[in-house]
Amino acid sequence: MRTSNQEAKKRLVANISTNIMVVVVGAAISVWLTPYYIKTLGIAAYGMIPLVVSFIAYFTLFTSAISNAVSRFVAIHLNKEDGKTSNKYF
Repeated sequence: MRTSNQEAKKRLVANISTNIMVVVVGAAISVWLTPYYIKTLGIAAYGMIPLVVSFIAYFTLFTSAISNAVSRFVAIHLNKEDGKTSNKYF
């Protein structure tokens, strides 16, 4: 029991540190690339980048929500061995 708790704590620490690293690296890349984009594209064209990234993030969120909902119902009906209803959801 203690070993599983210790393993869970190790995984938690690893996951948190990895997530923090992803945020820090992403922020550093953004800070580093912004002056380059402004210099090469100009301020007006650079303004389109955050706009497009926002749209992509919204569509990704929408797609993820639909996919997760469908996957949930497919898994529930497959577990009940109801292939017909599962195929309808799929």
